[in-house]
Amino acid sequence: MEIDFYIQSQAFLYSLLFGVGLGMLYGIFKFIRVAFLSTKTAVIIADIIFMLIASIALFLYSLAMLYGYVRIYIVFGALCGFLAYRFSLGKLISRIYCPIINAINVIIQKIKTKFKKNYKKTIEKQQQYIV
Repeated sequence: MEIDFYIQSQAFLYSLLFGVGLGMLYGIFKFIRVAFLSTKTAVIIADIIFMLIASIALFLYSLAMLYGYVRIYIVFGALCGFLAYRFSLGKLISRIYCPIINAINVIIQKIKTKFKKNYKKTIEKQQQYIV
């Protein structure tokens, strides 16, 4: 089956937008990694989950737009859209939320240390009254 030039060019332009959407999804995964995941194993698992989601979405996109044919220009368009988002708006958004998350983590660590100190003092006082 022959795919005409109009459909191919339309699919390429939509693949650029698709890549921007993947960049936004990666931003969400990056936020989750920075905020909640601290071990290398958890980060690797999150990256594998993102890759699986992105590859399945790209396959479904190719299935919908090009009757199941995966063309290299679609993958290239999605990659270009992804990189354009990541190196422009993605960098800006990352510069905004990464320091905020780091500040929140510092505050949480201070609260945890104060809580642990107060907990230890409480336990020590209770042990004095028991003895």
